[in-house]
Amino acid sequence: ERLLIMDNFKNVFRNISDIMDCVGCEKCKLHAKLELLGLGTALKILFTKDVLSVDMFERNEILALMVTLGKYSDAITFIEDMEQQLKLKKLKQNMHGYVDIDNEWEQQQQTQATHDDTSTEAAEMNVTGDESDGFDVLIYQ
Repeated sequence: ERLLIMDNFKNVFRNISDIMDCVGCEKCKLHAKLELLGLGTALKILFTKDVLSVDMFERNEILALMVTLGKYSDAITFIEDMEQQLKLKKLKQNMHGYVDIDNEWEQQQQTQATHDDTSTEAAEMNVTGDESDGFDVLIYQ
C-alpha cells in the first residue's frame, strides 16, 4: 500500500511539473518547481522504510527541501507576527473605545456642571438693578 501511495504521489507531482512548464515567467516556474521538488523530497523521507542516508537523495533534492522548509518557516513566522499585530490592534481599539466612553462621560459631566452653574448664577442674578439708573437686569433662561 505504501508503494501504491508513493507511485500515486509521483504521478501527481509529474503532472504538476508538466503544468508548470506552461508558465511563461521563468522565475515563477523555477520557484514553483523548486518548491514542488522540496515537497516531493519531504514525502520521499516520510514514505521511506529504510534507514535514511545522504546517498538516497540527490543534491538538488536536499537543496530544494531546505529552501522549501525555509519558505514555510518564514510563512509561519509571518502569520504569527500578523496574529500579534491583530491582537494589539483589537486591544488598542478596545482601549480607545473605553477612552471614548470615559471622554463622553466627562463631557456630559462638564456640560451638566456648566448648565448647573449657569442656572445658579441666573437665579442669583434674577434681581432688578439699581432703581436710580432706570435699568432692570433681564435674565433669559
